[in-house]
Amino acid sequence: MSEHLGELLSAHLDGELTGDELGMLHEHLPGCELCQTELAVLHGARSALRSLPLLEAPDFGVPEVKAPVIPLHRVRRIAAVAAVAFVAFVGLATFQTSRPVEVSLSDVTETQLELQQDAPTLIPQMPADSQ
Repeated sequence: MSEHLGELLSAHLDGELTGDELGMLHEHLPGCELCQTELAVLHGARSALRSLPLLEAPDFGVPEVKAPVIPLHRVRRIAAVAAVAFVAFVGLATFQTSRPVEVSLSDVTETQLELQQDAPTLIPQMPADSQ
């Protein structure tokens, strides 16, 4: 593997790798000093964060609710589905608004006549003595 593992290293520490991803990690990691170093740094940072003391949140009279833990691969999948839905919505909206408008010749002629009548008021005239 020529590319480095990147996010797979953090996912490995979180226990989120699939069998294929775990195989890639075990194949790549022994021969890559950069990924070994990055894994050690991530592990050190994770350990340092976990060693910090837990602080008690003040009780504001609101019942405590435990938020569900969503694995990273599910978050990515949800984001991908949301992106596809957004692109489909924009495409549909663009398609709906890009239909040609039918204009009859009489509409064009009426518009031209109105513009010709309004033209002197729309275009400022220069005084005769300044020319």
